[in-house]
Amino acid sequence: MRGKLWTVAVLVVFIAVLGGSIHVYRNFHQRHAWIERSPTNSRWAVDIALGGWLDISQYFRVHDRKVSALRPVMICDLYWEHRHWPHKLHWSRDGSVAAIIVIFAGSPEELYGCAYDFREHKAYASASSSPLEASPQLSEEIHRLLAARGGVGKRLDVPDASHGGFE
Repeated sequence: MRGKLWTVAVLVVFIAVLGGSIHVYRNFHQRHAWIERSPTNSRWAVDIALGGWLDISQYFRVHDRKVSALRPVMICDLYWEHRHWPHKLHWSRDGSVAAIIVIFAGSPEELYGCAYDFREHKAYASASSSPLEASPQLSEEIHRLLAARGGVGKRLDVPDASHGGFE
């Protein structure tokens, strides 16, 4: 009898751990997310995941397991129809900073909308992460951070997900 109880207990723990592992894996690997890894450290990654009502938001999230082991950390909402949308992802040359260039309606220039420093585990975003506001000061601060980490390295166009997801 004691052996059966031990077997059942081990089986229950195994199923719970397996279920939890699958849940955490799915948090970091959403089906409709665009994921990019740092060019220098594969443990550092960012994604843009669809969310909100009718999947009309595009969340810039970071995969920083030291800050959150169970799910990506949301930094800001990059998309607001007719107001702002993501354009490019820039990694610093040393791969420790990921920054998003956002196009703001009515603004003649592209500005950094938010960034994340994996070395310092620090987000750079406007006080209100949604909707973003065009901030030349924030953009300049992010530009200086990138310069301090060797300048802009890898540059990627952000795919347009405003019409049904990342394909």
